[in-house]
Amino acid sequence: ARPSLLLAAMLERTLLQWAKEQPVEMLKYVWVLRDDAGERERLSAKLLLRSCQTSALLQSIPFIPASSKKQLLATTAAALKADGLVTQAAQLLYQAELFDSLAALLAEELSAKMQASRPSAEEEAQLKKLRTDSAAFLAQWGSQQPEQAQQHGATLDVLLAIAFFLELSTSWRRSREGRVITQMLAALATPPLDSLLPLEMAQVESVQATFRYLRPEAQRAFPKLIEAAMEALHAKYEMLKAYRTEGDNVPAELHKLRLQAEALVAFAGLSLWISAEALGQLQLTSATSQRIASWLADMA
Repeated sequence: ARPSLLLAAMLERTLLQWAKEQPVEMLKYVWVLRDDAGERERLSAKLLLRSCQTSALLQSIPFIPASSKKQLLATTAAALKADGLVTQAAQLLYQAELFDSLAALLAEELSAKMQASRPSAEEEAQLKKLRTDSAAFLAQWGSQQPEQAQQHGATLDVLLAIAFFLELSTSWRRSREGRVITQMLAALATPPLDSLLPLEMAQVESVQATFRYLRPEAQRAFPKLIEAAMEALHAKYEMLKAYRTEGDNVPAELHKLRLQAEALVAFAGLSLWISAEALGQLQLTSATSQRIASWLADMA
């Protein structure tokens, strides 16, 4: 008869060293114990986590049924996420094909990393890699399971667009190249950003309605998004003023930029207040508000 898994705590202590040295062999032993699959999954997860051998689950383990393997991957990924080991958790969720959970995890991580006020060069590089990897995952998921990706990956899609826009903003602040501003303004008129920020005053209410239904992870990125968008509009306005010539259509373009800036400020005032009521202090900082007010005044 197979041994019964009655003394899980004792087994955990006994098998820990084995798990460190030969994690797959340890799993094979646990899986011959006589007990329900849930108990074996819990013990296996604990041992792999304590021994720092969770990567063993990325290997082919034919003796564990597919349903148990998926649950084991999900349980272990949740524990890794709670410990801040996001990369390892993401790998396990991908292996388990729990793509909706993986999309949620990546969205949370993107949102958190975008909150840094003065990111270092290393932090910027990490955010860019996270954005690139997340975009690749979402594209692959969308090609394989388009309906599920559209339903469960919408927040990640929004955050990817915001993250890319903020990368452009950083590039503009460093290079002051006009082509970057052109890219930023084009992005504002392209999905999904064109439904997140108003292009004119008539769109403010509909965009505010869209904002209210966004996930908190996406809403938290809006203060930086609004500042970057306003800076791009102001920069374009100043460029057109500096290089205008008689007979051109610059006055009309300047007027359009001014109206878009006014719509953006109107949208920000109410939307960020609403999100602050629901989620905590998400209002623009006083310094950011002053910059935006100054930019709008320059565009009078």
